[in-house]
Amino acid sequence: MPRPYTEARKKNNKAWDAKNLDRISIAAPKGTRDALKLAADQAGKSVNQYIIDTLRPAWESALGQPSPDQQTPKTD
Repeated sequence: MPRPYTEARKKNNKAWDAKNLDRISIAAPKGTRDALKLAADQAGKSVNQYIIDTLRPAWESALGQPSPDQQTPKTD
């Protein structure tokens, strides 16, 4: 049985998001959201993951390096 979504859990989730995620807002022509949703569904991904996976090759190519989340962690 899933744990209840309490105010404390909501607060902890929000704190984790703020520490670990960047939020990006974009404006796109009408219908873009529906097209992205359809493409993501066909790929078996969330819209968020579909956008990230689609854009990652472009930014990695432009930067000449893997994304921070794809880099090998440094060990001392």
